[in-house]
Amino acid sequence: WKTGLGDVDQLEDSQGMMFVFPTSAQQTFWMKDVEYPIDIVWVDDLTVVGSVTAYPETTNNAGDYVRYVSPGEVNMVLELPAGTMAMQQIEVGDTVILR
Repeated sequence: WKTGLGDVDQLEDSQGMMFVFPTSAQQTFWMKDVEYPIDIVWVDDLTVVGSVTAYPETTNNAGDYVRYVSPGEVNMVLELPAGTMAMQQIEVGDTVILR
C-alpha cells in the first residue's frame, strides 16, 4: 500500500491501481515517487464518494508531501490517469464494477 504507483513509470489510459482495504476508514494518500498526475477516486462499498486530482511529488510550505485525504470512510481507492474522471464522466454516486 505504501509504494502504490511509486514504482510505475506511467499509466496508460485503460490502466489504474485499486487499493482494497479490510474495513472502511478515512484513507490518506501521497504522491511520493510518482512522476505524473493522477485522479484519486474514493470508493466505499463500490460507490464513488469523491475524487481529487493529485500532482507529482507536490509538497507544502514545510517541504512535506501533500496528503490527499478521503472525504469520509472508504474501503477502496482507485488511482487513474489524470483527467479520467472528467473524460469518462464518472461522478459521485456512480457504482464501481469490478471485473
